[in-house]
Amino acid sequence: MSIFEATKVDVMNKFWKNTKTIRVRLLIFFAFFTLTITASHFITRNSFNTSEKYRLILKKATQNRDLVEEIIIHGEEALDKQPQAQILLVDDIAKFQLNLDLLKKGGIDNIEGEKVILPPCEPVAIPDIERLEKLWDDFKTRAEYLAHQDIIKENEIKTEKQAQNLDFQAAKKTLKYLIDRRQELILLQTQFIQSYQNISKQQQEATDTWLWTLWISNIFLVIIGYSLVRQLVIKPLGYITYIANKIGQGDLTQKINYKRENEVGVVADALNNMVDKIKNATDFIKNIEQGNLLVSYSNTTEIITEKDTLAGALLSMRDRMKNVATEENERNWVIKGEALFGQILQTFNDDTDALSYSIVSNVVKYLEANQGGLFLLNAEQKNLHLIACYAFERRRFLQKEVLVGEGLVGQVAKDADTIYITDIPDNYIDITSGLGGTKPRSVLVVPLKMSDRVYGVLEIASFHSIKRYQIEFLEKL
Repeated sequence: MSIFEATKVDVMNKFWKNTKTIRVRLLIFFAFFTLTITASHFITRNSFNTSEKYRLILKKATQNRDLVEEIIIHGEEALDKQPQAQILLVDDIAKFQLNLDLLKKGGIDNIEGEKVILPPCEPVAIPDIERLEKLWDDFKTRAEYLAHQDIIKENEIKTEKQAQNLDFQAAKKTLKYLIDRRQELILLQTQFIQSYQNISKQQQEATDTWLWTLWISNIFLVIIGYSLVRQLVIKPLGYITYIANKIGQGDLTQKINYKRENEVGVVADALNNMVDKIKNATDFIKNIEQGNLLVSYSNTTEIITEKDTLAGALLSMRDRMKNVATEENERNWVIKGEALFGQILQTFNDDTDALSYSIVSNVVKYLEANQGGLFLLNAEQKNLHLIACYAFERRRFLQKEVLVGEGLVGQVAKDADTIYITDIPDNYIDITSGLGGTKPRSVLVVPLKMSDRVYGVLEIASFHSIKRYQIEFLEKL
């Protein structure tokens, strides 16, 4: 490869490399922007040239002005009963109405063998067209009367029926009215034409002024645009790149200080948010490492979305660890309780009264409940006797007997199934509970069974709910 070819390849490589930079891409963009604007000026100039459509509109308006005269002429001929006069009058009325509709609403019309789309009436000319339409409605009604009336002159009356239908004088009055209103209709038509002529002139002047202003303005915009983009985009992106490299090296103390609300600002906010999320994740992991499983993931009010996979994974990890910790605490609670009540059974094995009271009092305390009672079935299996009761840190001595099937205690003894209820009514204790007293929040009644045979019932009342694992513990006790 010659030196010239090597130099050429090197220049081309540098060129393509430079085209990837923001600065070069902006220069290329503004070069095309200038060419595009230049071309758009000529296209816009042609698009704003509506003189042809205005010419067609003016032609339609002029045609209607002439049709007024033809309607008068054909009306006079119809009154003289000239052949085809009424047919021509109907045709004149239809043409005028069609033109008026096109002038007001726009639409497709066949002009000189070509289909042309006429625009709706310009807002400036709407008052003129509305006044013209109002006068035309009355004018048309009377003209249609002449076009469709069977006019019989006085010297042609031959039968009584013809005399009864005679309307010749009314037809003459109608024609006179049309002649009297002709000039007013023509004047309104002329005013509409003048309005459109003024609109056309103003539109052309405005278009020319706008095009020249736009051309001069865009030359300055191209010059100023590059300076602004360099100041607002190129420099900030260089600064953001520098901070991003620092963050990539692990320096999470870095923040992008860019407050403008534009695309660069969005990038800056996104990077700052990413740094905040990494910090939150780091703090979150440190708290979990220290055993704080109640820590929240973020100290901001931002809602964590499904797309935030890092936050989702960390929260899932925390929840699993909380579940494991909860299960472990429950197991330890059960193990400790089994040891406690095992020791009680060994200590009071020979004293039934002391054993009963110790079981009731320790169950109430261990469950952090409020009161409890132990009922034993008599030999006949018909009654339950309250043999031990404990409530509010003191022993209560009550003489209580419950029939099997009566209230909660009796029902549990009969069915041999645990009953747990919450939301106790105000009078529920006095009616169904074996303890009586202040209204609790929950009541637990557990059968004391051995080999599927019920020997007694343990009733616990508490001002708070009793957990499922605690109920299962009592059922196995």
